[in-house]
Amino acid sequence: MSSAVYVLLFALLTAGGCSGLVTQSFSVSPNNVSVHEGGEALLQCQVSNLGGQVQWVKDGLALGYDASIAGIPRYSMIGDRSSGVFNLRIINASLDDDAEFECQVSPEGLHKAIRAAARLTVIAPPTGLEIVGHPTNSKIEVNENQALTLECVAYKAKPPPTIVWYRGDTKLPDKDPKVTVTEVPDGGHVKRFDVKSRITVNPTKSDDYSEYKCEARHEALAREYPLNTKVQLSVLYPPGEPHIDGYTEGETIRRGQHVELTCRSRGGNPPAQLVWYRNDVQVNMMYHSKGRYSENIYKFVAKDSDNGARFRCEASNVRSVKPLKAEVQLTVYFAPAQVTTSGPTEGKVGDTLQITCTTANSNPPAEIKWVVNGKKRPNTTNNRTESPEGGWVTSSNLNITIPAGGQKSLTVLCHGSNQHLSENLVSTHSINILYPPGEPFITGYVSDSSVAAGTTQKMACISSGGHPLATLSWYKNDKKIPCITKEMDKSVTAEITFVVNQTDNEARYRCEATNSATEVPLIETRIMHVYYKPEHVVIRQDPPKLKPGQKANLTCDSSASNPPATLSWWRAGIPVSAEPGAITFSNGPGLYGGKTSSSTLSLNVEADVDGLTYICQAHNAELGESVNQALTLNIVYKPVFDGEPSSGMRQVTVIEGEQGHISFSARGNPPELTFMWSLDNKPYKPSARALVEGASLNLSTVRREDAGVYSLHATNSEGSSSSKVQLVVKYSPKIAPGLSVVMVEESENATLTCKADAEPLSQEHFSWKRGGANVKERASVSFANGSSVLKIHAATKKDMGQYECIVNNGIGAVAKANVTLLIKHKPEFVVTPDIAKSAAKDGKEARLVCRAKGAPQINFQWSKNKKQINANTSERYITAVNKLDELTYESTLVIKSVKYNDFGPYECTARNIMGFENHNIKLEVTSKPDPPVSMSVVNITHNSITIAWVPGFNGGLPQSYIIQYRRIGTETKNQVNVIPLNSTSQEITGLMLGTEYEILMWAKNELGESQPVRNAVRSTTLSECLPRKLINFISY
Repeated sequence: MSSAVYVLLFALLTAGGCSGLVTQSFSVSPNNVSVHEGGEALLQCQVSNLGGQVQWVKDGLALGYDASIAGIPRYSMIGDRSSGVFNLRIINASLDDDAEFECQVSPEGLHKAIRAAARLTVIAPPTGLEIVGHPTNSKIEVNENQALTLECVAYKAKPPPTIVWYRGDTKLPDKDPKVTVTEVPDGGHVKRFDVKSRITVNPTKSDDYSEYKCEARHEALAREYPLNTKVQLSVLYPPGEPHIDGYTEGETIRRGQHVELTCRSRGGNPPAQLVWYRNDVQVNMMYHSKGRYSENIYKFVAKDSDNGARFRCEASNVRSVKPLKAEVQLTVYFAPAQVTTSGPTEGKVGDTLQITCTTANSNPPAEIKWVVNGKKRPNTTNNRTESPEGGWVTSSNLNITIPAGGQKSLTVLCHGSNQHLSENLVSTHSINILYPPGEPFITGYVSDSSVAAGTTQKMACISSGGHPLATLSWYKNDKKIPCITKEMDKSVTAEITFVVNQTDNEARYRCEATNSATEVPLIETRIMHVYYKPEHVVIRQDPPKLKPGQKANLTCDSSASNPPATLSWWRAGIPVSAEPGAITFSNGPGLYGGKTSSSTLSLNVEADVDGLTYICQAHNAELGESVNQALTLNIVYKPVFDGEPSSGMRQVTVIEGEQGHISFSARGNPPELTFMWSLDNKPYKPSARALVEGASLNLSTVRREDAGVYSLHATNSEGSSSSKVQLVVKYSPKIAPGLSVVMVEESENATLTCKADAEPLSQEHFSWKRGGANVKERASVSFANGSSVLKIHAATKKDMGQYECIVNNGIGAVAKANVTLLIKHKPEFVVTPDIAKSAAKDGKEARLVCRAKGAPQINFQWSKNKKQINANTSERYITAVNKLDELTYESTLVIKSVKYNDFGPYECTARNIMGFENHNIKLEVTSKPDPPVSMSVVNITHNSITIAWVPGFNGGLPQSYIIQYRRIGTETKNQVNVIPLNSTSQEITGLMLGTEYEILMWAKNELGESQPVRNAVRSTTLSECLPRKLINFISY
């Protein structure tokens, strides 16, 4: 077809009108859409016969024709023009998107503009939900029946949510809550809403532990995941009534029975506090609670006082107006703890006595029954009194008339028994029947006889019969005196023993006998007559001061005597004979019924009677005894010395170093004397050590140079005289230096000398000992010039050793000196386990010890493999020789930095002028130690054993010891580590008394342990605890 045809056709179509044209329209128009905040929304818009351009408009705001909306990245148009789909997609929807959206199609040509609107609603769930003032799951404490308002708030929701309340799982009626909806500005054109819902609860105890839940329902919330919050109510209400288990009223309990009362209470918030009371006194408030249940258990042992006691349990808590109570009253059966009787314990025949018996508290009341001398007394009345301690006290009175018949006593038994408990107690009451005693009589002194003063007088008062036996009392002149009373079967004796003196002359001694049956004492009396000498005699001199040529009267007065004393005068043991009238006598009344005596002697005083003693003797002829008094006449004279020897000179002996005292006894008349001292006829000058006091010389520390003859010259107004004494000073021995070592040939005589200085000193003061024993065999001792000489004849090697010279003169310390006797002989080796061999580590230092005895001095030489070792000239070898004593020498070979070829035997040669000896010592590699040797028990006590041993070779290393012991009869072994390491003895403690033990030991060093000691020892501890005692045992 030509182009002209097309143009014509088009023209015809366009000019022909609209009746045949299809215009653009919505095949799918937008619909209202709801979307959750944050969700995705799709607004549909589909156009058929699209001609114009499509865009979306939000609340009048054109969003543009592009698929991507400028400025709003969450918005986009999805679809394509060919299909006519222009859907608006909104992601992460917010409340800002809540608007009216319009899909607009612009006109194009013959197509008119079209538009269609739809509403996008954005819904938002509550941002939060709370019960105001109460966090979720919190507990609210509230009193029972106290109104409680709960307010639940759902925050910022769109649209407003619905709030629903639950009690537990039960929904509350919708009419209960009060709901308030409040708009909340959110900064945009769309509003949010807060919703408040308030309920009021009047809780009861059934609401305790109940949960109240607030739930927000909203179309934006999934129904299976609602938003909710809840609280729990803790309703405070009083506890339930308490209940007591463990005892039922009317039930009986015995004294001493264990009782357990349990109080329980259910309900109550907080749980009930349970408290026990006994007779309104709190006794226990320890209770246990679990949930709403409380329990208090009170345990006790039933006592007498629990009878009738009310035990109350009170239950209360903070909601209690007053405590709830439950109580029980206990019935406790108990027998009386004791039965006591009271009443007279003695009476006379025919007396009627009332005895009362009373029981201690008892429940039920005790019954009292009487038995007199083995016979029951019926028809007695029991009186019962209620006790404040919860039981009954029973008492009964028994009247007894004391019968005749010679009985001495009645025995009354009161039986108190509790019939319900089958328990019976007995109280015994004894009644003594009284009879008066017989008349007392006195023995031991015959009336009107006389007794010498100074003799021992014994008198006895005896009374027979009576019940009880009489009580006897002695009186001297109405003053009670002590006595010794002895009772026999039917009588009683009271003895008095005294030494008779002058106060007993004419004294009245009375004995009284009484007992409960006497009203007036029965009496017996003796009046004594005593011979006694005067107590003293006194001589009076007239005139008081006597001089030659005077006449003097000596008067002698004696005290009272019975009979009167006879006075006589004596001089130098001879009765004084005087001219007639020179001696006169007289008597007078004295004390205690005696007489005094007096006698006067007249004398002519002469010089030759000075110092003569006159004695007045008062003699009692009946006693044959006298009392004497002497008077010495005083005449002036020049000094004289007493105690002078008839011949020779007086000696004073003092030990050096001690105090010395020289004194003279000088007298004179007048007695004022002056003294002058001299030593060896020279005037004595006192030193700082010497103190002269009249006739005494005191030396504080005597020296040997103080010895000599001391003279004392005494002078008074009548003249002078003198006396001498020799001072001898003794001092302890001191041995002078001398030869300490004596060496002789064998079979030669040996002379040992000991010289000493001492006072006194003689051969008997010397002694020689060897080993603690006196020297006797083939020895003689001589003494000269202060020296003791010990001579040993034909000395041999067995005489060799140390001799001790001892000087002892009994003054001060004993002097001792040692002299060693050596017999010349060639060396002899001394070999002990610890030096028999030696050991060392490769590269370390080794020590070999060689020990020998000999005289004179020993020299040593070391060699190995027959090759002499030149010690001290090489850096590898050093030797040292020590003299251990006068006879023993020791050589030590030191090998430094031991090498392999240094091990092996070494030869030690000991040599002196008497010859030589060889000895081999092997150097080994260090090893375990050898066992100890010679183990023995040296001491035992009741709980310990002490052992000692000789060390074995130590293997070249420091060694220690282990002791093992066991009790015989058991296999249990105990060990003791010996400390310190170098010990050679050990005490094993903590042992059993009188028990036998077996003891082993071994040594150890860093390389190991030795074999045990060859033979174990057995020992038994002491069987009693005694002071420590050293004993010796020999190992076996």
